Amino acid sequence: MNKRIIDIIEKFNNYKGRVDIKQLSKELGVNQRTIRYDIDKINEELEKKDLDLIEKLTKGGLEGDVKSLNLLLDGLDLDENIFQEYKDVLILIMITFEENININSLCEKFDLGRTTIKTTLKDIKKILDLYKLELILKPQKGLKLIGKEENIRRLQLKLLNQYSSLHKENNFERKYIRKKIDVYFCGIDPAFIEKFINFIIKSLNRMISDEAYTTIFNYIMVTILRIKKERPLLISPNENFFYETEEYKVIKRSIALIESNYDLVMDTHELLKLTDYFLGSHLYNASSSFLSNWIEIEILTKRIIHNFSDLFSCDLTKDKFLLDGLINHIKPTVYRVKNFTELENTIEDEFKNLYPHIFADTKNALKLLEEFMGLSIPDSETAFIGMHFKAAIDRNKIRETKNILVVCGMGYGTSKLISQQIRSLYEVNILDIIPQNQLQNYVDNSSIDLILTTSMNEEYFNGIPIVKVKPILTVEDFNLIDTYSLPKYNNRIPLSLLVNAVENNTVIIDREELVKQLKEVCGKQLVDDTHKNSLKISDLLNNKSIHLEKRVNNWEEAIRLSGKILEDNGNITNNYTKKMIESIKKNGSYMVTKDSLALPHAKNDGDVFYTGMSLLILEEEVEFPQGFKVKVILSFCSLDSQEHLDALTEFIELVKKYNFLEFLKKGRSKKKIVDKINKYDFLTKLGKN
Repeated sequence: MNKRIIDIIEKFNNYKGRVDIKQLSKELGVNQRTIRYDIDKINEELEKKDLDLIEKLTKGGLEGDVKSLNLLLDGLDLDENIFQEYKDVLILIMITFEENININSLCEKFDLGRTTIKTTLKDIKKILDLYKLELILKPQKGLKLIGKEENIRRLQLKLLNQYSSLHKENNFERKYIRKKIDVYFCGIDPAFIEKFINFIIKSLNRMISDEAYTTIFNYIMVTILRIKKERPLLISPNENFFYETEEYKVIKRSIALIESNYDLVMDTHELLKLTDYFLGSHLYNASSSFLSNWIEIEILTKRIIHNFSDLFSCDLTKDKFLLDGLINHIKPTVYRVKNFTELENTIEDEFKNLYPHIFADTKNALKLLEEFMGLSIPDSETAFIGMHFKAAIDRNKIRETKNILVVCGMGYGTSKLISQQIRSLYEVNILDIIPQNQLQNYVDNSSIDLILTTSMNEEYFNGIPIVKVKPILTVEDFNLIDTYSLPKYNNRIPLSLLVNAVENNTVIIDREELVKQLKEVCGKQLVDDTHKNSLKISDLLNNKSIHLEKRVNNWEEAIRLSGKILEDNGNITNNYTKKMIESIKKNGSYMVTKDSLALPHAKNDGDVFYTGMSLLILEEEVEFPQGFKVKVILSFCSLDSQEHLDALTEFIELVKKYNFLEFLKKGRSKKKIVDKINKYDFLTKLGKN
């Protein structure tokens, strides 16, 4: 049997045993004659196993017994015929879990030529690139997977989630590939991991979504496997933050259950990462589902950054690291605040004292989040969020160079060594190198920001802080120096700074060519911050992306129609549209807002060419799963998960502040809709919105 025949059997599952030849022909992209031939082959196999045959009805109709068809699937020899159909994903799995691969072995295993295998490996390389992993050739050993441990785990987790056995759908491909993955987890008892997770959840007195449960379950599987292979994590995410969470404390107390059962030790790095996954789990209760307010969180985060930038007079709106970091931080913050879980951290007082202005501006910027939740954000949470802004300021702000005076009584050579060590790490100006006996005679004390010394025991000289260090600086010395916030060299230079420097001192004939050559000369030393990070609503919604329709038969047709607009405009492939539909089938109508507005979207897995939006307005409402009635559908896709955020924020503002949905539902023409959007954009630029 080939993959198409398996797809036909699964269509019977999807349509509860009744389909027609024309429908199968259209959905599988083959002619009706081929479908009839495949049905005959299926019936031959059913007859061999004494199972009910597919009945051919009038007008091309087909009726099959779902139970018999599933028994046929379950009885297939998984390594026969079908094996090559899934060669790409099976080779990826082998690379990811074995980390060493030999092309000759692959040729033999899949009965394929070297050219075919090499083509497959090129496609796999694109996936590995997404996870910052690479295959390198080892002489006499073949190809080896290279990359950070956390990235290897991310890819393994991705594969486990994608083909999870916890999915309810009876999907042959998922079950088949999962069996191939499960080979690598022999000896790891899934039932015991479920008991551990349930114990943690019960101890925390919380519930998490099925999706989050599956992710945590699979990540624990990966962790056990990697520790047994002596592949531990070497770094911890946000250590100070996670130490103080209730999740970390419960996991730390309970981890012995895993350690004793699998005869391994999970160090602090592993516990902190596991805490990260529990904190990222969705809150599920009657009053607040995390899935229902995902879009508000992302939009609010964008607006919070705008507010902070205005308050602090430092533009951080294009900092992708800040946006990603805050979105990931604010989600568990909302979780804790709504559940009145306090952070018992140690940075609140210190942060207020060191960075009072940043703290105050963070607190003011977070008023948007407080309004959204209807609750106050504790200062302990504000301080942690303020740390994100502090890091962004350090990345983006052009800082004033600090002036350092080196005072050393051990000779000029030692003093020079200290200066070299400081200059190699910090972006500072060494004013002078002098012995202690000359300090009183130093001419301009007002220009000194910090004194480094090997001999003086005083804390201050005329109000200037003194730091005592060893002649060869140690880790402790650097940690002490770091408390004075000296700017460190950034290994990567923003491209915009170089371009601005050239523009300020010469006439540029071809700016595009200049940027291109700077990139070629400097390579990875540059950070390209010259591209446009976000798009306005008027950039994405125009005559070509707006469609008026009287009615559709069902919600799936509505999504297909809205996706078709994006496809026709060159934004996406058809696969993206299919994923939007599958997402709603899997998660329900979380994409439908209280205003009966649907916001379908999906993750970019290489099927998005350009960020885009489509606006579908129906004259007659259509019912989505769980009984939600919808007339307006805004589908969107994002190239980098950020470009769409400004436009989405503007659309939501139009809806909430300007009754835009009511405007749309009154049968407006495309021209009037576009005019309304352009007017909004015009007023926004004038600052009147």
